[in-house]
Amino acid sequence: MFLADGECWGAVSMFRRGNRADFTHREAALVRALSRPVAAALRRACAHAAPVPLSGPAGPGVLVLDSAGRTFVANEAARHWMDEIGTLAPHEVATAARAGRGEEAYLRVRSRTGRWLSLWGSPVDGDPHGGASIVIQPTPASDITEMLMRMYGLTVREREVLEQVISGRSSREIAGALTISPNTVQDHVKSLFAKFDVRSRGQLVARALGSRC
Repeated sequence: MFLADGECWGAVSMFRRGNRADFTHREAALVRALSRPVAAALRRACAHAAPVPLSGPAGPGVLVLDSAGRTFVANEAARHWMDEIGTLAPHEVATAARAGRGEEAYLRVRSRTGRWLSLWGSPVDGDPHGGASIVIQPTPASDITEMLMRMYGLTVREREVLEQVISGRSSREIAGALTISPNTVQDHVKSLFAKFDVRSRGQLVARALGSRC
């Protein structure tokens, strides 16, 4: 796992064929040493990824996987999102759900078009075959702003202002909600413009939510 500041930004699985020797301790140590720098690079890549349009199914995707990982049921939205993210993430969520690891039966992944998606898994009650249901839908804006705080190095106050801007509030309304002056709000908005490399609130919201300016 590629970890930075306690957060996982990616993972890799490596195997050797049966006719080759196992990985040595030195090789394992090398991979461990790469964990943080690779995570930091992936985090930067997420922050500077090209914006994408907010298109996709109107409702959540729902699918059911059997114990062997085969798709038993899937609605149209689920099939759409599976084309975007592949099968690995749903299988990981299903495995955690079947094992009873409730909080771990959740993943947030970026699709091949750059859209952030959230997956929740739960075991199918009464299914003797160990089935698991998966719900896939666009990640809520509140979760995205939390990720952005880490990606772009936002302060707590900048995150609060960003959430207010995304909600469409004016500087005066933000000032009242956060009990700060409108001038202070403007200072934070200017700082957000600089960190996101945008010039307007519309561009800021578009970049923050992953849409196309």
